[in-house]
Amino acid sequence: MTCLISIAGGIAYRQSNQTQIDQFSVFGVAVDCPEVAVTLSVGTPAQTETATVAVGPTSAWSAQLDMSQYGLSCADASTSINVSVVCTSDPGCTAATKFNNVTCQTLDACPAFEKVGAVALSDAENGCNIDGERRVDLRATLMSAVPSGLPVVAQFCLQNLETGEETFLNAEVLTPQVPFTGTAHLPGGVYLYQLHVISPQPCPGPLGVLDVAACPVTDTGTVCPLVIIGDKTISDKCTPEGRRIVDLSATITPEPGYPADVVLKVMQGDTDIAEIDTVLGATTQTTLSGSRHLVPGDYRVIADVTGPSACNGNGADFTVPPCLFGGPPDLEEPDDTPDNDIPGNDTPGGEDTISTDEDTTRPPPDRTPPPRGGINWCLILFWTGFALFLTGAVAVGVGYCAIGLGVHPIWVGIWALIINVGMVMLIIGTLLLTVWIFLCGSCAINCDALKWFRDVLIVLDVVFAALVALGGVIIALSPLCFVGWIIDVGFTSYLLLLAHFWVFFSGCEEYSDWWPDALQFTMPDSLRAHCGRDG
Repeated sequence: MTCLISIAGGIAYRQSNQTQIDQFSVFGVAVDCPEVAVTLSVGTPAQTETATVAVGPTSAWSAQLDMSQYGLSCADASTSINVSVVCTSDPGCTAATKFNNVTCQTLDACPAFEKVGAVALSDAENGCNIDGERRVDLRATLMSAVPSGLPVVAQFCLQNLETGEETFLNAEVLTPQVPFTGTAHLPGGVYLYQLHVISPQPCPGPLGVLDVAACPVTDTGTVCPLVIIGDKTISDKCTPEGRRIVDLSATITPEPGYPADVVLKVMQGDTDIAEIDTVLGATTQTTLSGSRHLVPGDYRVIADVTGPSACNGNGADFTVPPCLFGGPPDLEEPDDTPDNDIPGNDTPGGEDTISTDEDTTRPPPDRTPPPRGGINWCLILFWTGFALFLTGAVAVGVGYCAIGLGVHPIWVGIWALIINVGMVMLIIGTLLLTVWIFLCGSCAINCDALKWFRDVLIVLDVVFAALVALGGVIIALSPLCFVGWIIDVGFTSYLLLLAHFWVFFSGCEEYSDWWPDALQFTMPDSLRAHCGRDG
């Protein structure tokens, strides 16, 4: 590849009894460049220090520049150091960076390492796995303990110099003269590898460049399991929380010699909603299954093949129909949701693990319904208000007609009482339905219920208006007949206008294009804070 320079880091050093920067060490790697010139500049106008250093066999370079004459304090947050590096044989190959808020380390406080290197295994050494990644072995040895007595903690990290993608291996406490090793599996590319020193801090670690050859192209179809998504069963009835029980399953058939790791999960858009089931190291046909209580909406069930990692999974879309009336649920599963426990597979942590013995067929999902928790106040509020409203409206309308027919005086008193009771019921029912529209109608989960209620009010308004007209026709027979129905039309029209406005105000329907923008009011989030995450 062409010349490439990378600055991996820089550390300021001070004498143990001083607070000023004594020297600055900057280090990095250079590819296809035998020598680099490092320039350090500080202050305004800039004062510079320059050093020319050779690039080592691992493509690493480091330079120590004297800064004792600048009087820069380690504790000064405004201290900044500019570093530029250029390849002496290729002036167009450069790198530059700026170090701010420089932290100092005392001289001779950092660990020293030997026998540092990285090796990519060849094809002849079976260096490639079925995922198309090549094995890389890394090693380093801590020469001795640090003077402070602090433990030396380090980890290997690798960075693809072309994509910038980083891979970090496990950190460990190093023992002097005991080799520290690590193994990574990487796709082809040029990598910067470094032993990152975590303690003591800050301290540099050895680094180098490794060219990892790409693995030969293989046919992943011969190693990937067959994934079939099973039928999806959605319950006809809703839970009190406004959810439906959904049964999901998938069948996995691994290829001989290639164990499969698969996760069955549910997604909504780009968000993982829940993991249904998991199998690790399956060698025979396995069925993953489970049930979840889901709010209405569009979902996708996915059998995600996580191993071999070169394989893809399979998925299918499904829709959970809306519940006519439901409270505002959360997207998370309720604590009492059955989790289809498999006897004998409980771990001490409470999670289920999947047996990978020859018989890995799952038992049918547990269809035991969850305990009914909580009271659906929206449901109670609506039907109480609607029953009072409708009963009161009929009582008022019929009562006025009966009085107008000239019935016996005894019946006049009875019908008058019916009218009064009906008016009270009509008013209370209207108030309860108004509260329901404001509170429950603000939640997205109740959009279908709100629109259904609006349609019912349209029918009632038409019926009551027709009865007003009929009362006007028979005015000679019952002069007061149309009065009660006019009252009903007034109350019904009020609720209809409120419900119709709330359908648009709450976002259940979009405003028409002809509706003036100034009148397209939108509900603030504060009015639906009680609805939960679906509100």
